[in-house]
Amino acid sequence: MKPLVIAHRGASAEVSENTLPALRRARSQGADLIEVDVHATEDGVVVVHHDPDLLRSAGVAQRIDESRYAAICRIPLTYGGTQAHELPTLAQALAAAAPVPLVVEIKPQRFCFHALTASVVAALEAEQPAGRSYIISFDGRIVEAARLALGSERVGLIRDPALGPECWREIPEFGAGVAVLDRTLARPAIVSELTSAGAQVWIYAVDDPAEMTFWLEAGAAGIISNCPAVARSAVDQRS
Repeated sequence: MKPLVIAHRGASAEVSENTLPALRRARSQGADLIEVDVHATEDGVVVVHHDPDLLRSAGVAQRIDESRYAAICRIPLTYGGTQAHELPTLAQALAAAAPVPLVVEIKPQRFCFHALTASVVAALEAEQPAGRSYIISFDGRIVEAARLALGSERVGLIRDPALGPECWREIPEFGAGVAVLDRTLARPAIVSELTSAGAQVWIYAVDDPAEMTFWLEAGAAGIISNCPAVARSAVDQRS
């Protein structure tokens, strides 16, 4: 199967991450999948945002899970720039990315993760092309809950060096069909072992064309990049 080009938070090297223009740009650049991060507001609205608060994106130390959607949806997100964006909902992100499927990273939750996972599953199943969207997370409990709903092949466990050099070995234990590995944790031998165990291996976040080629030659099934146009070219040139 041809390796996948996965846009990391949209075309985030060019447009503010996790915003609707970033998703549209990634779609136009030929991404096979678009990765976004989600949290739930206090009143249960699933919103697309990486951090648990709006400090980095809007300069406001306001936690998403302690805020009602109506109170934060129009706070301008600038990410230190001049162009302002509104906080997108998952429903808006699905529409902006369509017909490209989403990879939804559910961030670890302080409160009940089951409700958020169920909401994401329902949204994906209602709006995305059947069987093509994914849920990924650092939280093994979220991965297990999503696996029960979607099947292992559409669920990924994320691992990075902060969790220890052998943390990638946990991926099959949680039943994840996708191994999402930080580029500084991954090794060709790890890619080979996980692939032999039946997992797709995605490497993140890779923006250099030479490194993309390295991981493709090592057998990576997906390249997660802030520069989806560059990744598209690397994958197509090798195919």
